[in-house]
Amino acid sequence: MRVPDTDRLYALSSAYNNPWWPNDPGPGLLINDAVVAMRWYLTNEREENLAVTGHVSHDDGTTWQPLLPSELLADAERAVERAAVTSGDEPRRTAALLRDALIAEAADWLDHRLRYVQPDDPFPYPPATPTLLSWQRGGQIWALALGKVPPEEVLTHLMASFTSRDSTCV
Repeated sequence: MRVPDTDRLYALSSAYNNPWWPNDPGPGLLINDAVVAMRWYLTNEREENLAVTGHVSHDDGTTWQPLLPSELLADAERAVERAAVTSGDEPRRTAALLRDALIAEAADWLDHRLRYVQPDDPFPYPPATPTLLSWQRGGQIWALALGKVPPEEVLTHLMASFTSRDSTCV
């Protein structure tokens, strides 16, 4: 069982923005599943030197409009909610797994922003624990890209990953 298809078609594409590979295409995705599209966005957008763009079509790809990441996130959240209210244990379990996967991907996306290190930084290794300024920058980037503050579930997942890292370093 998977999340029901939507009447929207999502086209996500990426291009390398590294000066050594100007305008070379990166990976792309064409799908009618908002949850898979959002997970693809979160995974590929955090990669170094990849710029990701999205478009959406309501008429099977005849016309396309730009798709903001916040709209894609809202579509994915609605798809998971619809699957969660479907009758039966299997659809509800699937919806819970998809929700958990989205939360994990979103937490990794935010972690990448929190622990980002500038390429010319003299200490080029991500810090084990982000500073307060890093948290502010990560929250601002999330709000700019995804249109709201990070949900509590994402922050809880992220904090759990920092806790497990700290306990393994002792």
